[in-house]
Amino acid sequence: MKVYAAFVLTAAALAANCAPAAGQDFPVRARLHGGPAEYTAGGAPRAFALDLANATGADRREVHAVVMLIDDRRALFPAQIAMEYADGAGDWHPVSFEHTDNDENVAVLGGENGPGTVVPARATVTVRLRLRFAPGTPAGRVTASATVMQRKGDDGDWVGESDPYAFRTLPAAPTGHAPWAHAPTATTATTATTAPTASTATTASMPPTASAAPKAPASPTTSTPPVSRTAPALAATGAHRPPAGPLSTAGALLLAGGVLLLAARRRKPRRSRRRGGRPDDGPRRGSGARTA
Repeated sequence: MKVYAAFVLTAAALAANCAPAAGQDFPVRARLHGGPAEYTAGGAPRAFALDLANATGADRREVHAVVMLIDDRRALFPAQIAMEYADGAGDWHPVSFEHTDNDENVAVLGGENGPGTVVPARATVTVRLRLRFAPGTPAGRVTASATVMQRKGDDGDWVGESDPYAFRTLPAAPTGHAPWAHAPTATTATTATTAPTASTATTASMPPTASAAPKAPASPTTSTPPVSRTAPALAATGAHRPPAGPLSTAGALLLAGGVLLLAARRRKPRRSRRRGGRPDDGPRRGSGARTA
């Protein structure tokens, strides 16, 4: 839905600029890991992964991972970024980024209109990713992060956030570069996705996306909870969900999501603890905040 897409992008921008205090407890613990320290512009894709670990005793449904890339020079755009994720069958699908007025490059894995994924209670879902940058991408430091949203109709809750994953982009090698076969561009329309189905496997992935027409130019470690069962793999099955309607530019999305930004602040998990030092599983009764 258009409103939810605005919420997701706004909350992701908020997360990037308002990191939680030490000891912040989220119901879903996100972790970016396995990535290289350097990417050469025009080089081959480099692999890393995103873990989504459910620290609660209840399944988390309609979970969406939002990836953000931001460079120190504020010179990176979506046309220079090629990110893909693997589905349950091992096929790779492109991720479409949007560029915000704050020079962040933001993408929802599986698309804003996708059904999201299910993270079972006390289990971890792992999404395999790979990333490369176009020839001519400016050299410098880039920080990647992941924000986790749980959809609630047209609204949603901020339920997780990764630590930053910092790396550097390097100039293209003088001997040339790999063919730039995949270079997704910034989206100005919502993305259609296929619904996932869960099956048993040790690694899970996101459903595929079908990007809209081409558009103009466009983070990590926390401890994971014990895993009590095998994480499900998300297969590339299901009917496509049509886009709810065109999105405006990312800047207009953030403007339109001003009220939702306040909602994201309000729903940010509290750091309250129960007697005896145990983390609280959610907001206290009477706090006025919704549980995720």
